[in-house]
Amino acid sequence: MNMITKIAEFYFKYYGVFILDKENYLPETYNLDPRFEFKILNIDDLFLFKKLDSKKKNYNLYVDRLKSSDFVCFAIIEKSKSEIAYYSWLNFSNRYFVHEINKVMDFKKEKSVLFQDDNTIEPYLRLGLHKYVMQKRVQYSFENQVNRIYIVIYLRNVPALRTVKKIGFKQINFLSIYLRKGTLKYTVKKIMKKTNLFNL
Repeated sequence: MNMITKIAEFYFKYYGVFILDKENYLPETYNLDPRFEFKILNIDDLFLFKKLDSKKKNYNLYVDRLKSSDFVCFAIIEKSKSEIAYYSWLNFSNRYFVHEINKVMDFKKEKSVLFQDDNTIEPYLRLGLHKYVMQKRVQYSFENQVNRIYIVIYLRNVPALRTVKKIGFKQINFLSIYLRKGTLKYTVKKIMKKTNLFNL
């Protein structure tokens, strides 16, 4: 990576907006290692996030989301340690885009959902947990009257791009999001004005 690219990436992150409609879904089957169990979390599972986030940086966010009917949390639990190995969110509210521009976007689509905040905890990387949960989230969505799924992916995240494209997601737009502190709100509004994401 040359110096110009490094400087650009210091100021910008490049995201693709992807959609999956029910008729384009290509199901895949993935097996889960017996060490793990899949679980949809609720407020009674908050202790798992306490263990994960010992400094409580995001604790209030977890509380709000687990209490909200707008969010569903999908997780993989390492059984012997009773700890989260992977978690991600399904968002029915359509008011959120990515963490950095929370509450800015509104896709204005009925019966749509947003997949967001996929996190594999470091000791459990490269075990196929993301692929497994991705299928679970898609199945859950389409079983709950969702017609269209959105996801936003950093375009240098090649494994994530490969996973979503394999099951039928198509890129519909491109965003360059300025991330430097203090100028984000202005820049996001400027980006939204220049894109057609409100008129899909």
